[in-house]
Amino acid sequence: MAVAEASPDGRRLLDLGLVDVTRTPGPLCWLAAIGFSGVLLIAAVLSAHASGFLVAALLATISGLFLLRPLAAIVLVIVVHQSVDLWANGQLESIGGLQFNLTTGLTLLVVLVGGAYVAERWDAARRAPSVIAFLAFAAIATVSLVHAPALTEAIPEVLRIARIGVLYTLVFVLARSRRDIEVILMAQFASILPVIGVAIYQTFTGSDYHAPGLGQFQFDRATGGFDGPDELGIILGVMLCAAIPLLFGGRIRWWPALLVWTALAVTALVGSYTRTGWISLIAGLLVIGVVRYRSLLVIVPVALAIVVVAVPSTVQRFNDLTNGGESSAEYGNTFGDRLSLWHENLPKVDRSPVIGNGLDSIDVETGRLPHSDYVRAVVETGLLGFCAFAALLLSGLIGAARALTRARNEAPPGLLTSVCVAGVGISVAYMLISADSNLMTKPVVAGAIWVFLALAHAAGELAPDRVAWPVRTHHEIADEIADEAAVA
Repeated sequence: MAVAEASPDGRRLLDLGLVDVTRTPGPLCWLAAIGFSGVLLIAAVLSAHASGFLVAALLATISGLFLLRPLAAIVLVIVVHQSVDLWANGQLESIGGLQFNLTTGLTLLVVLVGGAYVAERWDAARRAPSVIAFLAFAAIATVSLVHAPALTEAIPEVLRIARIGVLYTLVFVLARSRRDIEVILMAQFASILPVIGVAIYQTFTGSDYHAPGLGQFQFDRATGGFDGPDELGIILGVMLCAAIPLLFGGRIRWWPALLVWTALAVTALVGSYTRTGWISLIAGLLVIGVVRYRSLLVIVPVALAIVVVAVPSTVQRFNDLTNGGESSAEYGNTFGDRLSLWHENLPKVDRSPVIGNGLDSIDVETGRLPHSDYVRAVVETGLLGFCAFAALLLSGLIGAARALTRARNEAPPGLLTSVCVAGVGISVAYMLISADSNLMTKPVVAGAIWVFLALAHAAGELAPDRVAWPVRTHHEIADEIADEAAVA
């Protein structure tokens, strides 16, 4: 638990609950890092290519940095993983028939080295509100592999879930002060800048060269380098839900830079023409407005009206929902197509209702995912997996709400309060967009969401249990001065 105290130098935060947790990795983490680096070296030798040695050196460097400065290593992973996924589908090397890329290397690094660190710091990690739910869901997903039609496809999916869970737990454990939270936030916002740059370029030049197979739309949709525009829109919507509360009440010194980032992100979001991304942002901001910043309840409708007037084609994007039949793919009514996918895949639950048909079984059979994490969870991991996945999402929301309750003791309200408020809004948006998106095993999108939720949960741990210094309004101070003057 944390207690806020006054001191001659100002207020400072003492994290009494985590005071016995040091950041120095123990022997298990060292063993994992050395073993991981050794395997990388062997793989580079087997590849016999310069690029293999280059990637092995990069990942080994991050692994070594983790042993010296765990927080710095996680910040570096957060900074690079967005841009790395611009080329996530590009094969880097092939060893023994298995294809590797940087994303695969980062996944193994986080799971093996980061997982070892979490195990060593379990006393702190178990305080994370969502860690047990992550363990349960990952365990059920692993059991479901017995029914997976293609283990070479299913095992990497389990590893991606583990990567997201380990990253969440690492951020929760390592974020032990306001400064740590700010550093991680800056890394998260900086990580998406190359993607935003590509998206804005596509928006104004009409280039959608990274979006093959999306069909012919009436307008170009920016992808930012992702496989499709949906991922771009969703991640920008989520990140804006984190940025805007910081601008309203975070009391951060770097707010001008964040304001510029927000303007660029909004531009790229509009250029993605992603209904799910737009809805996630609107829903998240409305929740944030109800919870804390009431002015958003007025600003959001006004901003929507401005966008509609400035970019009329955004309305047309929603009008596409009325286009059905065979022309739906041509005109961009992807929602009708998703309804068909849900109707097609849900009956598959009957094959293995308890533990499911194995991760990636839907993609293997139909060639595409169902565009609903809830449908995917129940089909591929069974009823047990569905319950675990639902519990995971609920744990994110409940943890953020509890953190916000404690953050109300922050006086005056600032960074901790804003991060917790953002966590509530993001968790609600996440539950909504999971019904219409493939995010479950997407480390870039889901990983970003869980980084923000981890920060919100950690902010609750850092928030004071009670305010140990008097907090007075300017009216109370003025009345006190007037009383003293009257007595004199």
